[in-house]
Amino acid sequence: MLATGLQKYVSQDLYYQLRLAEQHGALPQTLSELGTLRMTAVRQRRKLRSLLQYPLILLGMLAMVVCGLIIFVYPELHSWQARPGSDRWQTLTINLGIYLLTCLLIVGGLHWYRWRRLSPCQQMIRRCHWLIVGRSYRLYYSYYLTSNLAGMLRHGLSLQEIIRVTNQYGKQSLLYQFSAIIRQLVAEGEQFDRVIVRYPFIPNELVVFINKGITLEELGDELTVFAQLQFKRLVCSIERLLVWVQPMIFVLIATVIVTLYLSILLPIYHSLQGVA
Repeated sequence: MLATGLQKYVSQDLYYQLRLAEQHGALPQTLSELGTLRMTAVRQRRKLRSLLQYPLILLGMLAMVVCGLIIFVYPELHSWQARPGSDRWQTLTINLGIYLLTCLLIVGGLHWYRWRRLSPCQQMIRRCHWLIVGRSYRLYYSYYLTSNLAGMLRHGLSLQEIIRVTNQYGKQSLLYQFSAIIRQLVAEGEQFDRVIVRYPFIPNELVVFINKGITLEELGDELTVFAQLQFKRLVCSIERLLVWVQPMIFVLIATVIVTLYLSILLPIYHSLQGVA
């Protein structure tokens, strides 16, 4: 099978998507959709590199300026300082910076440890609530789930058959997590619309499609159209994120430049005060 041959070279979710399409005769359409997705990703990476080219050159020049200041300028400024308390303030500033850096490393390590202990479903929920990129993750998960669900429904698979098929997949895959949620709903007899709010990676529109009372083939066709719409929303969301790349880097560069100016002018100001 094509999916088995490509298993070593693609991600787990992509492998199961190809495997599912190949089993139910939707491989040409799935390959076309995946090709469009990959080409869009390539274009976005090229755009990102073009957007980062000029800011990275500025950051490189700024790094050289910082190295020059540390090697040549700051020692001279230190020798000009006439106030006896200046060394104390400098030591206090260095100790404060080390303390803040240590706190950041500890907090980052704790967050990483907690993240590793989360289940795959909890990790997906956390990604959907991340700042800035959370919406893009929600749209990607929504597109992935609805496109695969639409393919299975178009070929006449019932809910029990979908659960049986996806239950054979790896526990880290998105389709397995979705089938686990459906199994829990069936076992506990809960309403789908009441539980869906707990899982932001499942689109709310899915409840509307299910409650329409149409056949499985018609539901699959409508979910196919909805998946295409989610794909367009995903592309637009990533494009909007790319627009903010350059302004954020320029703000960072401006902040570093202002900090450098202050680090040069403040010692001179204190030295002039000592002379006066």
